[in-house]
This record gives sequence, structure tokens and C-alpha cells, in this order.
Amino acid sequence: MQRQLRTQNEDLLRKIDGITQSITTASVPKQLHSYRAWLRTLLKNLRHKVGRNLSNLGLSGVDILPEVLDQTSIVTRDLFLLNDRYLGPLLRARSTDGLSLKVLAWIHKQHPRTRNLPVAFVDGSFGSWPVESSPTLYTIPPGDQERLLHLPLCFHEFGHLLYACHQNEMDDLVRDLQQIIARSLEPLSRRNDRQSQREQQKRKLIAERWYDWAQEFFCDAVGLMIGGPCFADSFSFYFRTVGQDAYRRSFDDQMRSSHPVTWLRVRLLADRAASLGWQAVADEIKTDWQNIAAMLGVTEDYFGCYDEAFLPDLRKTIDDMLTETDPRCATGDEISYEGPITKSASPPAIFNFAWRRLETDSATYPLWETGAISEWMK
Repeated sequence: MQRQLRTQNEDLLRKIDGITQSITTASVPKQLHSYRAWLRTLLKNLRHKVGRNLSNLGLSGVDILPEVLDQTSIVTRDLFLLNDRYLGPLLRARSTDGLSLKVLAWIHKQHPRTRNLPVAFVDGSFGSWPVESSPTLYTIPPGDQERLLHLPLCFHEFGHLLYACHQNEMDDLVRDLQQIIARSLEPLSRRNDRQSQREQQKRKLIAERWYDWAQEFFCDAVGLMIGGPCFADSFSFYFRTVGQDAYRRSFDDQMRSSHPVTWLRVRLLADRAASLGWQAVADEIKTDWQNIAAMLGVTEDYFGCYDEAFLPDLRKTIDDMLTETDPRCATGDEISYEGPITKSASPPAIFNFAWRRLETDSATYPLWETGAISEWMK
């Protein structure tokens, strides 16, 4: 057993040194330098643990093998996670990552709980792995990494990180909402038969599913606050033609999804945009979705998973969550920004300008966007 543990740790040491060499020689954008520093520190700590294991294996007369096995397992699992999640964002880095990284770095710098967290991204549908004590990894579709119009969706993903940074308080608020919804679903009278039991189980499933859905509505609200109208434009445009599933899903499909029906998210997004004084964008996205739903022959039906009676409490819960997390709010100047395009302009200013430019003249937009990105990245 001692020989097995020694060879295992020697192999771990070779892997750690090889990875360290790879990330040291990798050519990466400047926005990833802090992320690379975090990786180096992590690998240094893992190397220290392996060295301690090898040193302990040299001791005589001490039954230390169980502890060495335990520590070897920990390092092995950490390397699995490192390879599975954290190395790719750095080793896949390209010179064209600068635009997305500039946006993500800016988002993190706007909040005291996140400004010191390194940030990176990989290819994939918009998403994130938010952990308060580790770098935040985002996923961004390759086709959107070098364009302006849909990068505002990263603001939603930042909301998941804010939730993680305030996990206990946020969970309390969501649980309170779940209880309110559960009570509102209760019938005025009950029967003691199988049908009644099935209805009770259905109500229980709905209330449980709202744990995830409330978080998505919160993150949509974060995106709207940080980006302003450009987030609503981006969200609506991105999802409105993906198919009928965006407009209506069966009860069972809703219960299997951690995301609410997208049409409902748009309705709530429009409601909040209107409350913030952005009535024009609220009306526009509502009308767009209603028109497409009509063309698809889809009528609005959430099969009991949502009721208008939920809305006042849902609004209040989201308001309380925003108060707790305190995300940055887009300024009036950012919302109405018309240029010039300079490297110091904020992402919300650039994104809102881009969406107005698209709506003014979509034919010349691609050429304008290329020039705007070039100026912004100088």
C-alpha cells in the first residue's frame, strides 16, 4: 500500500508541474492575468499537499497510511475539478476574447462582494458557475462573444453570483415566497380521496419549483437594473423565435425545468421595466411576444404554475432581493448614450447605444458595430 500511495503521489506531482508549465507559458489577454494568478496559487497549494504526503510516506514506525490516502484522494478530486472546469477558460483563451472579458471584468468591479473575484469564460450557452470564494466562470456562445447585442445577458448571470454571495438571506426571502404561493394554491375545502391527494402533490411540486424560478426572476431583474432597456431588448430578441416551448410548456415539462416559461419571464420583465419608467421597451417586448404567439397559435396557459394573484408578492420579494444584494443601476446617461465610442464608456452605455443603432438602421448596423468595438477596445 505504501508503494501504491507513493507512485500515486509522484504521478500527481508530475500532473501539477505539467499544468503549472502549461498555464505559465499560455498567451492570454490581460483580463485573465488575475485568473492565472489564482490558478498558480491553487496549484502551489496542491503541490505542497503532495509533497507532504511523500514526506509522510518516508516516516517509519508511524501508521500514517490512512491519512495519506485521505489527503491523496482530496488532491486527486481537486485536480479532477481543475481539469474539468477551471483550466479550459485559460488554456482556450484567444486574442478575440477581449470584448467579453472587458464586459465581465467591468461587471465584477461594480460590486464590493465581487470586485476581487477573478473572472473567465468558456464556450457554451449563456450560463455561469457562481461560487463566492472562487473565480466566477461564465459560458458565452461563440457567436456572441465578439458582438455587442447579446452580451447584456451576462448581467443576468451575474445575478446568480449575487445570489450566491447572499445565499442565506436570499434563501429566506425565497422560502417566504414559496409559503405564500403554497397557501394561495390551497383549496377552500378538501376531500379525502385519491384525486385530492394528487391535487395536493401537484400543489407541493409547484411550490417547490418556485425555489428555482424565483431566482431566475431575480436575475432577470438584476440584468434589467444593470443594463437598462438594452437587457430587455436583448433578452426578448434572443428567445422570441426559439419555438413553442418558449411560450407554453406542459405541467410536467415545467416541473422538470429550473427555468420558468420564457413568455412569463418576458411578462415579468416588461412589468418591471414599466415600473422603472421604461414604458416604451415594456410595450415593445410584450407586443412582440404576443404577435409571435398568435402566429404560432399558442394561448397563454401555465397550467396552474402561475397565477396573477402571485404578482404582488412576487414583485415585493424581488424588490427585497434587490435591496439585499444592491446591484448597480444603469444611469440615465447610460440609457440615453449616443457616443462618442471611447474605451472608458461603460458596457450599459455601449449596449443601449447599439440597440438604438440597430433599430434605427439594421442594414448598416454590422459595419457600425465593427467600428464601435474597435474604438471601444483601444
